[in-house]
Formats: sequence, C-alpha cells, structure tokens
Amino acid sequence: MPTHLTLATPATALPGDLCELFRGTGERIKSILLKLLETNAQSLNESHFTCPTYLGFSALHLAAEHGNLDLVPKEFLTAANLSKPLNTKFQKGKTVLHLAAQHGHLDQIPAAGITAENLSLKCERGETALHVAARYGHLDQIPAAVLSNKILNETGADGGTVFHVAAFEGHLDQIPKPFLILSNFGKREQSGMTVVACARHHDFKGIPKEILDEFPDETEVPTAGGYAGYR
Repeated sequence: MPTHLTLATPATALPGDLCELFRGTGERIKSILLKLLETNAQSLNESHFTCPTYLGFSALHLAAEHGNLDLVPKEFLTAANLSKPLNTKFQKGKTVLHLAAQHGHLDQIPAAGITAENLSLKCERGETALHVAARYGHLDQIPAAVLSNKILNETGADGGTVFHVAAFEGHLDQIPKPFLILSNFGKREQSGMTVVACARHHDFKGIPKEILDEFPDETEVPTAGGYAGYR
C-alpha cells in the first residue's frame, strides 16, 4: 500500500486508492488511511474531499457512510462542504449530513459543521438530515443547541415532521425535553396521522403523560398508507 499519493493535476479528485480506503472499515484500514492523509497533508486541498470521484460520491460522502469522518482534516469539515448533495440515481440530493445521520456518524463531525441551515436541506425524497436521523435513531448525535421547533417541524414529502418519524420508529426519547410540547404532537401528516398516533405501536414511547392526557380519543393506528409504508 503506497504512503505517497500522486495527485491529479489540476487537483480535482482524490486518487482511487484513497477513495477505496474511505469506503473501508476496521482499525487496519483506518490506520493506513490516517498515515496517507498525514503524509500528504501539504498536498491536499478542499477539492480532494468534495469533488465526486467514486460513482458520483465525494470522499466526504464516503467517509460519512463508512464512519471515517473522524480522519478527515477538520478544516474540510465545514458546514458548506457537509451540505454538498449527491447526484446519484438512488441517493440524489443527499448531503454528507444525510449519510452521516443514516449511518450514525454525526458524532464524528465538529459542532461548527452542523447548523440549522444544513440540517434543513432536503434530498430528492423531501427528507432533511433530521428526518433521516429520526428514522435510524441517531437524533441524540445532533447538538441540542442547533435544534429548534422550526427545523424539527420541517415536513417531508408526505407531510410528516421529525416528530412523526421519530414517533413511528420509537425514537421520540432522543428529542430534548424542551421540544416535547403539546403543539408539536397534534399536527397531522398527509394520511391524517398525528404524532401520537404514529407512536401507538411503540406504546407511546417518549411522549410525556401530560401530553397523552390531551388525546384521550386518539384511536388512529399506523397503516401501510402512513409511515409503515415510508421506510
């Protein structure tokens, strides 16, 4: 395995061997990747991490998917770079944050790289990175300081908020308590389900009792027409 890289001129992409390593997992791969980055630190620039090189993926997208963002030099983990979208057939519009949210690697990103603005960017499916984190159970990796009622109530293509997704997947307990207020639970998504209804098959996990008491006649049950068909 080489320790020096022959960078393209003009430098627009990381070479194939380094891209492959960003897709790798395990301590041995990480140690090789870290050595390559350290050895070539003076030659690397932003374009090596942000330009599409592997099937439309940039090095940052690959690192987000495979858990190697902690090896990327922090100066390249900016909010702007983390907001760059994919243009691939099945993941069009997904940013680096979308992939990190899906695979549970948001905690590898410096706090300054996660903003309300880039958390609110939507992929082609109409999802924000927050919707993705809610579905896969990684909301607890997002700094509470950047959360707000506004971005948590961003709606997806089906009209569901982050609360709807988290409720349906049983992850409402990952949302900070200050946001667990009555006004966030009665909203209905496209098929007519409230957040409370979405949480029904998880025994209303994460919903404070005082809010449940406000929905004594809530009888809606998740169906294939709602979030059950949205995975």
